[in-house]
Amino acid sequence: MKESRNRFIKPGKSMFLLSLILIGSLVISFIFAPSAPRKPASIPINDYTYTIEYVEYEVAQMMKEHDLPSVVIVLIDGEDIIYEQAFGFSNLEDRTPATLETVYKIGSISKVFTGIEIMRMYEEGLIDLDSPITEYLPDFSIKNQFSDPITVRSLLAHRSGLPRGDTLLGWYWESHPDVLKAQVDSLSVAYQAYPVWERYKYSNVGYEVLGRIIEVVREVELPSEEAVSGWPYYMREALLVPLGMNDSNFGSDMLLYGRESANQIAMGYHWEDGKTMPINQFDIIQLASGNMQSTMRDMEKFMKYVMNVEEKDSGILAPEILRSMYEEQYARGRDPQINGLAWFTDKDALDELLVFHGGTNQGFISLIMMMPERKLGFIVLSNSDAFEDLGIALGVHTLELMLETKYGVVPDAKELAEEVHVDSTVMAKYMGKYVINGDIIEIIHKDDQLKVIYRDQKIKMIPITQTKFRLTSWLTDVENITLEFWVGDSEKEDLMILTMTDHFICPRYPEMEEIPDGWNELVGSYEMVPRVPSIYSDDETLGIVEILIDDQVLQMSDGKILMMESESVIRIVGGIYSGETMIYNKENGEIAWQHVIYKPVSSPE
Repeated sequence: MKESRNRFIKPGKSMFLLSLILIGSLVISFIFAPSAPRKPASIPINDYTYTIEYVEYEVAQMMKEHDLPSVVIVLIDGEDIIYEQAFGFSNLEDRTPATLETVYKIGSISKVFTGIEIMRMYEEGLIDLDSPITEYLPDFSIKNQFSDPITVRSLLAHRSGLPRGDTLLGWYWESHPDVLKAQVDSLSVAYQAYPVWERYKYSNVGYEVLGRIIEVVREVELPSEEAVSGWPYYMREALLVPLGMNDSNFGSDMLLYGRESANQIAMGYHWEDGKTMPINQFDIIQLASGNMQSTMRDMEKFMKYVMNVEEKDSGILAPEILRSMYEEQYARGRDPQINGLAWFTDKDALDELLVFHGGTNQGFISLIMMMPERKLGFIVLSNSDAFEDLGIALGVHTLELMLETKYGVVPDAKELAEEVHVDSTVMAKYMGKYVINGDIIEIIHKDDQLKVIYRDQKIKMIPITQTKFRLTSWLTDVENITLEFWVGDSEKEDLMILTMTDHFICPRYPEMEEIPDGWNELVGSYEMVPRVPSIYSDDETLGIVEILIDDQVLQMSDGKILMMESESVIRIVGGIYSGETMIYNKENGEIAWQHVIYKPVSSPE
């Protein structure tokens, strides 16, 4: 992959500068690694030989380096399967080989199917995308101080301002089969994080709300002795089966029906302490946002449908409605994430429209990625969470090779942005601490230059506009990482936008001359207990966390950066839970947040 194509290499869960630190080790590993297939000077049109060699080599290297149990991969050109292969084992304990018929959990790709069903209802005139959701769920409520109503479109685009999750445990099946209603009802004690359309905030519970809208508007009958129904059954019969996805479902119970062997269902794994460990598998209650399971054979059928919708008379969605899901929703400087409805999109990596979605669930990693205008597609499934940060880079470069093979098109190499002069008084405005994914990075101004400080590492910032900088290290310029500042607006919080594959909105953390009143009384150990206990839990507690103050930053040991807004309100700053509210009970010291109650652990006498 050319260096200019590396923008899709994802950072780790907590260290965005990990890629900088790893550059040296990558150079060393390159020297001693087995020879990669040599790319021809010119790829013959429609000859996918080199692309397949590249994929096989990369997958073999990934499986060896990251101890991946299995990887299943497919490349599609229009209606044609260019390459399909299952590597490794779907179950290490039983040494069961992975196949194209093996069932994998596809996690958040579930949202795409929920979104398509919502768009079917829109096409049929049953819902209006821009109507308040209370038109369909009159009893919906959530605590907030915002006036604009949550709409169906805002849920599809992850700009509803809803928190990431509901207030129930992922295994809370007490309300089965009415679990979607229970999830939506549980939001009545939660808090909306941001006003509608204020900013992109990925929300699983937003898609549970969409699932509940489907359930209510479609008048889905709940299961009984007389009827096998319910939301998963409805989605299977109304959407998945018409698409030919007969081995897919939003729950495991129906997957076993008619199958020859349970061995066709993969086990998910986690890398821990140098070992690949199996993860206990169960159906999560996030039916509409993450519980779907499928096979590569079924996912092939789905991709062929969405890429060739004009030629197919499936009766699922009109082509123009399906294509409208790729249209860019409300994005702007302070909220730069580009996405459509239920899909993520990108127009920079390959210089034209790229549509994709990934998923994770209990050790399973999945990715579906396509260039709809070129009808080129890539799908990969794995049963190890160690694969999480690997798939997108593989997918982008594979599609780049497929684009060159099919059409002779090579995306232009991006030229490194030229350095500009920024006055020191302007640069000084950007100094301070910023929050990214549970970490603090600091911008300092020294010797008329800005630098990033992260865990004792200093990285230079090269100005390319008056507000935007690229990073450089002693090894190389890192053009795929940029920092852009939005500061000084009295009505908006100061932000730094870090772009590296995704866009990370990094709020500035307030500078403290002294520790505010109330912080010290929060410091200590807390036992996490479910806000709503479940009889399906083996444990009464969810673990122990610490609240501490480090370098005048209030934070939790599990990676949440906190800010106390009043005697009773604590706000999470930055990261995937950004903007979410915790309520502190001063009398008993407990803190309530979404599905958790943090109870202070008494000090031993």
